[in-house]
Amino acid sequence: MDRRLLLLCSLGAFACDSRREPNPPPVIVPTGKVELTVTALGQALEVGGRAVPVGRIFHRVTLRLRNRRSLAEPAGYEQFKLITDLTGGPHRPAPESATLPMACAPGTVAAGAERVCEVVFETASDRQPMRLDYDSGDGVTAQASFVGIQPPPPVCPTRSAEDTFAACTDGCNNDGDPYQDCDDSDCCTLRQDCPTTSYCGANAPECIAGPEIRYSSCTDACDNEGDGYLDCGDLDCCGLLDCAADTYCGTQPDPFSGTIVFDDVAVGRIDPTTLLAGPNPCRAPALVEVVRTRDGDTLEVLVLSTGQEEAIRLIGADTPEIAHTGQPAQCYGNEARDFTRQFVGHRLWLTFDGDCVDPFDRTLAYAYYGPDTTKMLERQLLRRGYARPLPFPDTAAFEAQFAADQAVAQSRGLGLHQACP
Repeated sequence: MDRRLLLLCSLGAFACDSRREPNPPPVIVPTGKVELTVTALGQALEVGGRAVPVGRIFHRVTLRLRNRRSLAEPAGYEQFKLITDLTGGPHRPAPESATLPMACAPGTVAAGAERVCEVVFETASDRQPMRLDYDSGDGVTAQASFVGIQPPPPVCPTRSAEDTFAACTDGCNNDGDPYQDCDDSDCCTLRQDCPTTSYCGANAPECIAGPEIRYSSCTDACDNEGDGYLDCGDLDCCGLLDCAADTYCGTQPDPFSGTIVFDDVAVGRIDPTTLLAGPNPCRAPALVEVVRTRDGDTLEVLVLSTGQEEAIRLIGADTPEIAHTGQPAQCYGNEARDFTRQFVGHRLWLTFDGDCVDPFDRTLAYAYYGPDTTKMLERQLLRRGYARPLPFPDTAAFEAQFAADQAVAQSRGLGLHQACP
């Protein structure tokens, strides 16, 4: 027999004897051990060379399949697939089952050659994968178990929607989905302080050129106004943020403490178009003089351009009630009224949002006694602990900022946060 045929017979690829020509090479599935290796990447910062937010869980599955017999390309050898019911991932539904194509390294069909295939896929943190099934498409199957899966976030004692700043900063899962805080898409519009490595931070809008006078532009880690400074290192942001003591803003006086300083002449010179308002204000800004206060969040003003008096309800800040109609004052109601009362006789600029009048026929407005939001009456009430946020329909321009102001006052135990149950 030809020496080459003897070699092929010894490999088992041909059925040979000395009296017959060899049979055609059989097209068969590779035999031998199928190794399926699962590696948990956990809270990956990078997968496949691309950065991903923390909190998203990935797994790498590697398949090693050795061709021990066939000299021809086995059917399905290029079409390995991984079958699992654990695909999906954060912020999108996980399907009941899915077939994932595996990327296979180039290989040869020679006997003894090994083909390595790999797939990286994502699992939602609330799902506990137990097994993966491998199917080559030719009936060769294998299984692998998972280890090292991160448990879902803790459930809050009281279930609620993730629709407030407090619910998006409490470190637990309020609404029953597998996400929390900066990794929860429900919170992204409320959390403008999320790190770029989080889901919300990675999905934040591009930096928008303009002055650093919004909370969102002072927590986006970029220099919006091109002055070389950003966030807690930017003077314009200092009144908007709760910056650490070792930052530039941390060394500056706190604009939300101490005595209010009034300068009515300077207020009159403010260009009202530079003051923030709602995206679709119901009327133009108005310069007014405070005549009297009803309580901490309601005041009566004289509109200087018309000579008419109006009752103004501050948007987004709710102070405790004072005594009225036979009802006693609520905790910290008198203190809030006294704080607002110091504005009597002084000038304010009013800006507006989508609605101008509330059910009690009061004008809804934001009130400024200076050129930026650190001199906004609503923010002063919230940041000093005289009020709590109260969103109004169609008047939500500052909801995230007001929630952040309350969070600072609450964390410091200021005003009603310490005095009231």
